[in-house]
Amino acid sequence: MTSPSGYRVVILGDSWVRGLLFERRHPFGKLIAEGINASEVLDLSAQSRTTVDVVSCHLGSIGSFRPDVAIVNIGGADSLIFPRAALQRLVERWVPMKHHGARGWMPPASYSSKPYKRAKQRATHIVRIVMKQVLVNLFGGQRRVSVPEFERAAETLFDYLQAHDVLMVVVGFGPVDGLYSPKTNASVEATNSVLRTLCLAHSNALYIGTGHFLRQWDDYLADHVHLNAQGHQRVAAEVLKVLEREKLPWSDLPVGSQAKPNVKVSPPRRQGATSPRGCHKWSR
Repeated sequence: MTSPSGYRVVILGDSWVRGLLFERRHPFGKLIAEGINASEVLDLSAQSRTTVDVVSCHLGSIGSFRPDVAIVNIGGADSLIFPRAALQRLVERWVPMKHHGARGWMPPASYSSKPYKRAKQRATHIVRIVMKQVLVNLFGGQRRVSVPEFERAAETLFDYLQAHDVLMVVVGFGPVDGLYSPKTNASVEATNSVLRTLCLAHSNALYIGTGHFLRQWDDYLADHVHLNAQGHQRVAAEVLKVLEREKLPWSDLPVGSQAKPNVKVSPPRRQGATSPRGCHKWSR
């Protein structure tokens, strides 16, 4: 399946696999790629990238790259729960622009080192928590992408990868903090359930869960959603352990001590750029 020089690996997903802040230097997707002796990596992960985005805009880039292995961590951005759109618009009439849209409702991933600015950020965060808890719990929340729409897009992606003989390492999502992100854990579990079911239906796919080994909240950034450097390293190490242990169709993957990391990272094709024309931007 692969040349002696190593595997061609594509990474698919959102900021959970791509990493935020300094964690973008060594995210678990690239660490796994190194661990399975990747010779070239096409990283199509991006912050806020939904599964609909991947299917709508990036299948061409995947096909042109002709990967041997796909590291798939899709559905995190799809799963986030926010207040209903009408309520968001109502609230956003009275708050600064930086607090608008999906990113505006997310908890901060880090705080300033300056005491006054840090205190102001924490106070803003507390107000955001209270507003989000009240709006979501009293009036209901909504996923960025509904479960049926996510399932259709994910199935399209899995079918495409299997038709092109790509082995899929499918990494599930860990829990988030229910205080900061109300009702999101049930949504994340629904996403993981879809991923597990699709892996059972596709012989080239292997699902690897993460919730049982991630440490709350030592492995997370301040938002208790995204992983810190330690969390990325832990996910990569656990995934590589599973790949080393599994047989068929994974028995020929050189992992652990057999791997010879020498990774060339390919820049995304024009079609693979973030929020290209014609793709969903999901401002809410």
